Amino acid sequence: MKRFSLLDKKWTYDYGVIFKGMEQVWKITGDSRYYDYIENSMDTFIDDKGCIRGYSLEEYNMDHINNGKVLFLLYRETGKEKYKKAIELLIKQLKTHPRTTEGGFWHKKIYPDQMWLDGIYMGSPFYAEYG
Repeated sequence: MKRFSLLDKKWTYDYGVIFKGMEQVWKITGDSRYYDYIENSMDTFIDDKGCIRGYSLEEYNMDHINNGKVLFLLYRETGKEKYKKAIELLIKQLKTHPRTTEGGFWHKKIYPDQMWLDGIYMGSPFYAEYG
């Protein structure tokens, strides 16, 4: 954790994978360093108004939903409205996200009518937890 900084990084799905793993380690060990790392890292992306640095709703990219999974944890633990607002921003994307004729989410706007398996992993758990 000491060697890995997010300050110059982009809002990409891999952080969500890492942070969900850290969340589980924190829950099992109770070691607050893991939770603190998640919160401090996410705070480099989420401003006080709930805007997400490096995120564009109009890209309609399912990969960008994955990091949002840890926002539920942060909101539950802190009660900070900025996390709730960031969750709502990502939900807004899902509500307007292009879909296949069968109703599945396009993986990305740049891939019309394509539904990818990892896109289901990125978005469905987030959507379900919100629901």
